[in-house]
Amino acid sequence: MNPRVSEAFATNNYKLSLVFTNGERGIYDCSKLLDFGVFKELKDTHYFKRAKVIDGA
Repeated sequence: MNPRVSEAFATNNYKLSLVFTNGERGIYDCSKLLDFGVFKELKDTHYFKRAKVIDGA
């Protein structure tokens, strides 16, 4: 079974710091998504920093 996301923290420069259920950690750079469709709303940094984990995602 694939590990699920247990924690997510929005950092500067549109990146998410992620912690997975197996203890691994990683950084996901969301900046490349910000010019597409519904992701354009995330350019608002206050909105982006509201990121949270729901059901492991």
